[in-house]
Amino acid sequence: MYGPGSEKGILMAEALSKMNSLRLLILKEVKVSGSLNYLSNKLRYLEWDEYPFLYLPSSSQLDELRELILVGSSITQLWKDKKVL
Repeated sequence: MYGPGSEKGILMAEALSKMNSLRLLILKEVKVSGSLNYLSNKLRYLEWDEYPFLYLPSSSQLDELRELILVGSSITQLWKDKKVL
C-alpha cells in the first residue's frame, strides 16, 4: 500500500499477457504502461481499480471468470468486437 503523496507502482501491461496460468488478479493503486493484449483464460477473479483500458482483451476467452470488479474504470463495454460463445 502506498501512503498519501507517494507514487503508484508501474506495471507493464505486456507482463500480464505472459501469465498464462493466472487465476486471481487484484490490482489496486497501480499505474499501467503499454497495451493489454491478453489475460489468462484460467482467470477466475479479476479486481482492478481504475482499469485504464476501454475494453477487455478480445483475444482472451474468460470462460472461467466468476467475478469481475472494475471500480473507477475507463471501460465502455466488455469487448471491442462481438464475442462468439
